[in-house]
Amino acid sequence: MNMNEDTIISILNYSELEFTEKTIPNSTCSNYKGLPGVTWIDVKGLGNKENIAKLCDCYGLHPLVRESLEEGSKRPKIEDHGEYNYIVLSTLEYDEDKDSVAAESIHMILGQTFVITFRSSNTTNHILEPVKKRIRSSGSKLRKLSSDYLAYRIIDAMVDNYFTILEWFGERLELLEDEVLNMGDKGTIVYIQKQRREMLFMRETLWPLRTVLNSLQRGESALIKPETKVFMRDAYDHTTQVIENLESFRDMMSSMIEIYVSNISNKLNEVMKILTIISTIFIPLTFIVGLYGMNFRYMPEIEWRYGYFFTWSIMLIVVAIMMLYFKKKRWF
Repeated sequence: MNMNEDTIISILNYSELEFTEKTIPNSTCSNYKGLPGVTWIDVKGLGNKENIAKLCDCYGLHPLVRESLEEGSKRPKIEDHGEYNYIVLSTLEYDEDKDSVAAESIHMILGQTFVITFRSSNTTNHILEPVKKRIRSSGSKLRKLSSDYLAYRIIDAMVDNYFTILEWFGERLELLEDEVLNMGDKGTIVYIQKQRREMLFMRETLWPLRTVLNSLQRGESALIKPETKVFMRDAYDHTTQVIENLESFRDMMSSMIEIYVSNISNKLNEVMKILTIISTIFIPLTFIVGLYGMNFRYMPEIEWRYGYFFTWSIMLIVVAIMMLYFKKKRWF
């Protein structure tokens, strides 16, 4: 996480009938702790260590949790600390400048009546904003349920973002497939290898996330209510679907590499075949020219007036016969 960014704390407090939203300049507990209903504390930017420390003290977060926040761990995990669960979620964001994907993480504290999210930058705004819109909408299901359902909505939004990345991969696979079939240049195989590394990186991110969701959907935490486990199971299924699609894409990448290598080999074979045909045609011609190039004085055709034209005729006839033979054999 980028520790040079300022810390902005947004408070969303809601119940079925009421909703308030505000941005606070500091992390004084009176601003958010103990409010009725469900409270979502969204901390964006971890540059102000003092505010982060106050927030951690306010909710009595374990020193190891604080250490993970400072280190900016991006590997998904879940820790049950009794009164709260510490969950690290990870998703991927596409970087247009680098034409690659990068991991983005959200650290979540799930309590009985609150959810705290820590994130380092604005890159995850588009993921969390739809959840906030649901909270702002009166009568939404999110407003009627407890904090564990809010946690599910945040998790589900991050999992759904993987489908966006998969769509991005799918578009590139179509372009790569066309390039491979049209015998793309050397850069094609390099780009295919790059995409395979991106998919491997994505797979390494997804596997621990699926482990986290598996733990939540099995109800290992007392903070996850039975009615929310069904939704957690749905998020788990989505993660499994993303992994399966990713494996299919990787298989397609491997097939593309095989097709590319096969096309290169076939192209090389075609070149070698043409060179072989040319060499085969010139072997008898070289023999004839070499034969009449010998410096013997008494050669039958040396003094013959039409010897030169006769030699040319013989060579042309030989070439014609060989070309007809090759054509019959469908060698070209």
